[in-house]
Amino acid sequence: MSPREIALGRDPYFKSLARQTGATHFRQWAATGITRRTVARRFGRAFHQAAKRAEKIHFALDAIAHPIDAVKQGAAGFKPGNFTNAELHYIATHPEFLNKTIFYRGGKVVPSPFLSIVSGLDDRRKL
Repeated sequence: MSPREIALGRDPYFKSLARQTGATHFRQWAATGITRRTVARRFGRAFHQAAKRAEKIHFALDAIAHPIDAVKQGAAGFKPGNFTNAELHYIATHPEFLNKTIFYRGGKVVPSPFLSIVSGLDDRRKL
């Protein structure tokens, strides 16, 4: 398990991805030192700290049919039922995090659904 790599996505996909890549998922972050914050309270703060400290972010897009729509919904923030969307929103709107994120579907690496953002061809404010 790499404490400097995190796995994100919907349950149960982020757990499978964590096992596949050796990354940690949110329930393991404090124990591995990627965050000092508890995820039971203030999940958003723990996520921000883990994302900042991570060398790589592995994101399972399984069960997210339309990532752009999920990003738009994620703008509402970390509230019940919206955590994965909020994670995706944060990554998609912060190039420093997007550049270290690897996306997966069915356990296989796929192109970023946000390639135009990384290349600067799109306006992030549209998300």
